[in-house]
Amino acid sequence: MTEKEFRKLVSDVEVSKKEKEEILQLLETIKNKMIKYHYTFEIVDMYRGGALQKGTMMNYSKEYDFILVVKPRLNKIFQLTNKVILTEIVNSLIVNLDEITKISDINVSAEKNEITIMLDDKVINLYIYYTENSIADFPQHLLENVEQKRIKFVEIANKEYSYFRNTIQIIKYYRDEQKISIISGFTLEIILYYALREYCFDTRYEDYLNAFLKGLDDFINGKKIEVYFPMYEELDVETRETAKKQYMVIDPGTGYLNLTDDVNDIKIGEYRKLRKAIAKLVDTKPLKDLGTGVVKLNVTPQKNNDGTYSWCYKIEETNLTASGGTYTSSDDDTYTAIFKALLKGMKSIIDNNLNRKQVEIICPKKNILTNESGLSTENNARRKNVLAYMDNNQIKVI
Repeated sequence: MTEKEFRKLVSDVEVSKKEKEEILQLLETIKNKMIKYHYTFEIVDMYRGGALQKGTMMNYSKEYDFILVVKPRLNKIFQLTNKVILTEIVNSLIVNLDEITKISDINVSAEKNEITIMLDDKVINLYIYYTENSIADFPQHLLENVEQKRIKFVEIANKEYSYFRNTIQIIKYYRDEQKISIISGFTLEIILYYALREYCFDTRYEDYLNAFLKGLDDFINGKKIEVYFPMYEELDVETRETAKKQYMVIDPGTGYLNLTDDVNDIKIGEYRKLRKAIAKLVDTKPLKDLGTGVVKLNVTPQKNNDGTYSWCYKIEETNLTASGGTYTSSDDDTYTAIFKALLKGMKSIIDNNLNRKQVEIICPKKNILTNESGLSTENNARRKNVLAYMDNNQIKVI
């Protein structure tokens, strides 16, 4: 796939503003029906969680993660306290949500501390977290601030790697296409971040995905996957030893929880299946094999039959070319046509995965990118736009 195709895919799976508003309305509806006196706990907060809050949700998903934060009113050992709180929450949901009409509409997972609610065509995963750990034998990963740290992790990752969230959506799209259900989005986030730190030195989707494949290989081959120490510091997470397992992806919100504790020699096949699907996206060649050779970008204005000129770019030895506009032969118009062609040509290099490290510009004006002499204010601004685009995409002109 080309960069343009990757961008289109991301756009196609993005959750729209209207969909986000509908999900928030659903959250508020459940929250309002839940807020009343409860014998065994107090509701502290309820908000979006998981992919919904991280910005990596897919628009075709009808499964929403909500976080319910509670403060216990009793102080028994955790297993007993949690049992009665989960029971009271379930009872409250059954009483207050008219959409729950049968036993199968609501399920409880004590292991995940999750209540699953079926509402028409939607699935609500309601995760129960606690504000404090004063209860005996309290499992630290159920503290509310752990979930907040997981969300913050993705925010930091996306600041460091601007395509992080979008790349997760691409990976999840092909995970879902392959009907792989055992690999969570959270696990993918950690593997991708680890891989970008270890293997990515460029800023295209193809580079991100190639790095992800290498990170996935490390995981499949038994290497422990986790974020680096400065990330733990920024999240204010203290790491601790985790029992050695063949497959390990460590939760950055806790510093010790192994998210792939249940992966065995059979389940690892699903990771290999995902790897195969992603590899097909990046194992494609451009129109011409210019992956390592010099890319020659010709931006000489094109003369028209009526004596006028058009901006025009052509990437030599390929069929990549375009032109447009009407200009005179004046110096000012010539520069305008050249800068427009340069920007469009540079974008074509990126969109078609050509070698950005060695670009040769063929142009009737010498030192087109460095010489400001004789340029109008508008054309100097165009020159700076081209340079900014080159800098952002790490294009090197020789």
